[in-house]
Amino acid sequence: MKFNFKESRSFDERLNDATKIKQKYPDRIPVIVERHPGSQINDLDKHKFLVPNDITVAQFMWIIRKRLQLSPEKALFLFFDDYVPQTRNDRYLRFALFSISVCGYHVM
Repeated sequence: MKFNFKESRSFDERLNDATKIKQKYPDRIPVIVERHPGSQINDLDKHKFLVPNDITVAQFMWIIRKRLQLSPEKALFLFFDDYVPQTRNDRYLRFALFSISVCGYHVM
């Protein structure tokens, strides 16, 4: 999977940006969230988030669900580009969003 943010900015630009962010907000993690190309959800209105160090993944997913206005019958999955969740060399944590209908839910 390709990340648009990664493709649009060089490694040095991303590293420089993330370093400045971490200096200004040492208690936050810069996170990039992009829609997976095969997902059935709308794109987010923003892709960059400054997430507090003490937030859980469940809390962050709730924030994403709320921003997407995702209906209850849609499950939300976070993909980490085939690696264990940690920051990359450019210090950004990147997520890919994916959603599908679950449990055979059908609205009449």
